[in-house]
Amino acid sequence: MPTVNLTAKMLENLKAPARAGERIEYFDETLPGFAVRVTHDGRKTFTFLYRRQGQRKKLRINLGTHPPLSLKEGREAARTAWRDVQHGGDPHSVETRADSSNGDGSLTLEGLCNQYLGAPDGGRRLRASSTLPHYARLIKAEITPVFGKRQPGEITRRDIREWAERLGEDKPVVANRAFSIMRRVYTWALGRDLVGSTPFVGIHKPAIETPRDRVLTPDEIAQVFAALRHERPIIAALWELLFYTGVRPGTALAARWADMKFDRKVWEVPITKRARGNPEGTGRPFAVPLSPQAVAVLELLKPFAAHSDFVFPGGSPRRASLDSERNLFSPQKSIQRIRERTGIKDFMMRDVRRTVATGLAELGTPATIISKVLDHTLPGESAVTPIYSRYAFLDEKRQALDSWGRHLAALLQSKLPAKNAARRARGHLAVVPARRQRAGR
Repeated sequence: MPTVNLTAKMLENLKAPARAGERIEYFDETLPGFAVRVTHDGRKTFTFLYRRQGQRKKLRINLGTHPPLSLKEGREAARTAWRDVQHGGDPHSVETRADSSNGDGSLTLEGLCNQYLGAPDGGRRLRASSTLPHYARLIKAEITPVFGKRQPGEITRRDIREWAERLGEDKPVVANRAFSIMRRVYTWALGRDLVGSTPFVGIHKPAIETPRDRVLTPDEIAQVFAALRHERPIIAALWELLFYTGVRPGTALAARWADMKFDRKVWEVPITKRARGNPEGTGRPFAVPLSPQAVAVLELLKPFAAHSDFVFPGGSPRRASLDSERNLFSPQKSIQRIRERTGIKDFMMRDVRRTVATGLAELGTPATIISKVLDHTLPGESAVTPIYSRYAFLDEKRQALDSWGRHLAALLQSKLPAKNAARRARGHLAVVPARRQRAGR
């Protein structure tokens, strides 16, 4: 339990323990009792240790995770908890969190959302690893600006309905997701006696969603690959790996070099879905066979990402020092650039995964193997079956993805100009313009 002078920069660079199940607590030398707990998966949780008056046993309260909470917000939450202790209170009884109250001590919706995101039975119970950042992003962008400083009990059904319908006019899917997140926060808070009622009773999501069925044509696939020549190597490699493996975008963004077993040509994803009720992040592993095309992409990426533990490191390439402790957060800006260069106005990231699944089916891959490639539960399969049946279908998945890789290689060779076509089919980074390669270093 080291004691350090915690700063924002140090917080980003705190080392995680090497073995699963272990954790390290870094105590702040400027605020007694305040600490950051770092687990094996890199999760950082603000905590505060204290003793109630007349008691010898130390108690602990979790203040929330980073992100979304900043170091400043975590310290302020700890100071608030310490003030409660000094006045004879118990922080556990009021669930102190950063930004949880107005100046008069009343709980705000922004504080309630922060509590939910950091709670073991709230946001930390979400199964997919990418869901919590998605929730935090929507709360910050769509919920906090409208309701953040209001008290939860003051928000009425009419307020919710008008907000959701107004948002749904321009962004129907975003409106539905934000609506569901806010409803979930209220349901969680109701079970914790943080609110007396929920305004979501009797109202429904504002928009009707139609399942998207967009699949890229062979010409459009070639156009996307051609557009990737203008992207930074790290961005181009991300998109190519999605095409060659069909994994979820969040899985690719979280990939680490240690998970890539080049000797066996396997990508060992440690966790795809977090086990319910286990906030430390243990869950079901998943093996992705790497086709020769996927291996070529990763090999070509190494000079641009070898400084980091992450396959797709974050940070701007124009910085003096590269960011080795943070992965790429989202390639959303590149989507718009690809749309402009290809003319595919409705192109979306999920279209890649759908295109891979459809292409595998066209190549004669059985539906069972397609489900395994996509890391889906088989139709009619019991939820407990994978717990007992540990067969990973690795050979079957490899055969399917190798076939798909050869199909894509032949497609790119036939659709793209003859010059450098073979190298493009093996890995698009081989022909990234020199100035782009320098920018990616």
